[in-house]
Amino acid sequence: MAELKRWIKLHKLYLGLFVLLALIAIIDANQLKTFFEINTEKAWSLYNTYTLPSFIALWLIIIVTPALVYFMFTHDKSETIGIIAAGFILLFSGTEDLMYFAFSPQDMTPCMQWFNDLNAPVASWSTNILKERCVSPNALISFAGLGIIASYLIFKKLKYAKW
Repeated sequence: MAELKRWIKLHKLYLGLFVLLALIAIIDANQLKTFFEINTEKAWSLYNTYTLPSFIALWLIIIVTPALVYFMFTHDKSETIGIIAAGFILLFSGTEDLMYFAFSPQDMTPCMQWFNDLNAPVASWSTNILKERCVSPNALISFAGLGIIASYLIFKKLKYAKW
């Protein structure tokens, strides 16, 4: 029974990562309205210079903080690393970007060049595996789907590792 309770707690925490990424996507969708309204090269340069670094810090906080709190209560290094790894896989696989489009009035365009410009991991997937010149909605959706599967498998694998 204790093992079942631990399994439920860990999976709630894993699902909580999705909730936190969704919150970031909602914030991103709302704050990007301004930049889409201005829509100049200078506005996007300002976004990349000032806003993007703060979002990266926020991503770090929402992934690492729950894992550290979990560690403080359980002292289980492997599960803590599993939570952090799962969070970063979800983030870098474009799951937050996919959620952004779900909450944003912006539609995915046939070519989402900014992924290529930022050298995002989905751009490598799109170029090398799907043989596309530019990240498409299919590339983002499929890469995020693979990220969800990979994050869960790593989370599950590290859950059973005892360090």
